[in-house]
Amino acid sequence: MRPLSCTPTGPQDDRELIKQLARGDGSALTPLTARHGQRLINFLHHAGPDPSWAEDLLQEVLVRVQLHADRYDPQYPAIVWMLQIARNLATDLCRRERSRARARDRFAERLDGEHDPGRDPFGAAADREFEEALHCSLQELGEELRTAFVLREIEGMH
Repeated sequence: MRPLSCTPTGPQDDRELIKQLARGDGSALTPLTARHGQRLINFLHHAGPDPSWAEDLLQEVLVRVQLHADRYDPQYPAIVWMLQIARNLATDLCRRERSRARARDRFAERLDGEHDPGRDPFGAAADREFEEALHCSLQELGEELRTAFVLREIEGMH
């Protein structure tokens, strides 16, 4: 059995890195990203309106972490704070995308004669609404529940 390392790489180290960010040391973001970036990406992949937004949302999360490091409460683990920022950004994006989709639908309804009579517009709209509602609802679940739901119900892993 190997001896345990005494190098701080856990919550206390994260707190110190965020203190450094609050003091203006941007280099502290690199180890935080290395430590928590993949977990944030995994969360954002399922939390946002579209998985392809995960990388962009991660960049915005990291910007917010750096800009608002002085608001971090060291009583809680850094990853909890970072996941809350990610959740808020994903929720905001989901709302914006839902609003845009409704506007596109209203615009499409106003176009004369430009619809496919063979396609059920109500069914297509219902499908889009269901997908949007599913993505938004998934972001409300905890990470473990969301992952379990996605693997079982969406990916078909029973």
